[in-house]
Amino acid sequence: MQLPSHTVSESAPVLATNRRVPVEGVSFSITCTLDAALSGIVYFYKDTSIQGACTSSGTCRTPVSGYSVSLDSTSRILTLDIASPDSTRDSGIWRCTVGTTVSNTITLSQFGAVLDWSSVTFSPQLTSLRSSVTPQNNISVTVTTPCAPPAAVITWRYHQSVRGVLPSSTSSSQGSCPSGQVQTTNSLLLPGNTASLYNRQVSLTVSVEHDSFDPPTYTKSVTSNTIQFPVPVNSVTLTNINADNEEIGQVAGQPLTLTCVTSASFPTSSVTWVTLPPGTTPTVSTETTSGVLVKTTSSITFTVSRSDQGRSIHCQAENINGQTSPQSNRATLEGWCKLT
Repeated sequence: MQLPSHTVSESAPVLATNRRVPVEGVSFSITCTLDAALSGIVYFYKDTSIQGACTSSGTCRTPVSGYSVSLDSTSRILTLDIASPDSTRDSGIWRCTVGTTVSNTITLSQFGAVLDWSSVTFSPQLTSLRSSVTPQNNISVTVTTPCAPPAAVITWRYHQSVRGVLPSSTSSSQGSCPSGQVQTTNSLLLPGNTASLYNRQVSLTVSVEHDSFDPPTYTKSVTSNTIQFPVPVNSVTLTNINADNEEIGQVAGQPLTLTCVTSASFPTSSVTWVTLPPGTTPTVSTETTSGVLVKTTSSITFTVSRSDQGRSIHCQAENINGQTSPQSNRATLEGWCKLT
């Protein structure tokens, strides 16, 4: 039967599908939603031939093996179900007609195959990523999908309130597959010196989008464990004084102990003393404050001499290469003479 001449009007039926593309072995439906109760016959057409029809009495037929047609009079929806899509049989321009009106058209030309989610590989597994990363480390993950048409879309995102920052480097490639199929590989490289992630605990989610996954999202996702990124040291305090250039007095010939303490940081900070008396060796201890965050305490003890009069001593801390090191206030030594 040839497609008769129709006109498209504002009250024309609306054609839609339950998937973006048909997928081999997965049921596929084409619906025709009517603007008003059916009073005649509604037809499904592919190109110029009838694929199915329903009458107002609810009688529905299709001349095509593998199709079934039904009508829900209450919702005014005519449905053509394809149990197992076939590109040779089902490709074409689809529409539905009621009387003299014709719906929008949908072209079926691309057909997908089922992408087996259990065959998607992660190297390493996201749940086995290190729980912290230093500026000298990288996080590298590769995701590979099995061969299937069409190509999968792989995307990454951060969780835990990280906004406006994308994973620093991703790359995709398509592997060798049988004709018409595509294997997608995506690699993420996230250096530990990504300054926008400093002082953050984040998790990574990779989403794989494919037409054969369940609607309506068409995506399946995996989320990593939480990763602590570097926390720069932001302060170091000389605990013996309260202000810069404050004087500290001690009797000549007596020992004096000075102590500096850093803010909690990751990785662990180092402390450097500036203008110490010759031969002075600091002692260092650390204290874990939360998770991988650590405070560093460095102390020096030396015997005060008359030559230390006016010596200015302070300390500085560092834990991330290339960053400005915080410095403490300066202590000015006063070597007192011993009374006899």
